[in-house]
Amino acid sequence: MSAGVRIRPAGPEDAAACAALAGLCFPDPWPLSGFEAELENPDSVFLIAGESGAVSGFAAARCLAPEGELLDIAVSPGCRRQGLGAALLNAVLRGLAERGTDTVFLEVRASNAPAIALYAANGFTPCGRRKNYYTRPAEDAILMKRSL
Repeated sequence: MSAGVRIRPAGPEDAAACAALAGLCFPDPWPLSGFEAELENPDSVFLIAGESGAVSGFAAARCLAPEGELLDIAVSPGCRRQGLGAALLNAVLRGLAERGTDTVFLEVRASNAPAIALYAANGFTPCGRRKNYYTRPAEDAILMKRSL
């Protein structure tokens, strides 16, 4: 991870930058209103990574203790394979643990081998499959979980 990149809690002012990044990273990203709503949700743990005002990545999770759910994680294409995704993932997991979460779940596209590898390397294990969970394109989700 670049030395100048800092991970911090996201605020409402970050919604547009996160939505723009999601548009670069995902075939069916959340709309701006989804980011705005999540940033206002008191159960949300929403972090961004960036330097000099630019958002290089974000991670959003929700705590419904004792369970949590990783909702979304994205890293700018130009910043990948530098440890930023793992740093965001670990930071959001710490945030969930601080709120009383003991088990975290996530869904990931079955074809997203890099994300599945990241999650597996950070202690997540497959625990199910959701048929046709994703649209644009239609695809199954692998359900994964991790104890904190």
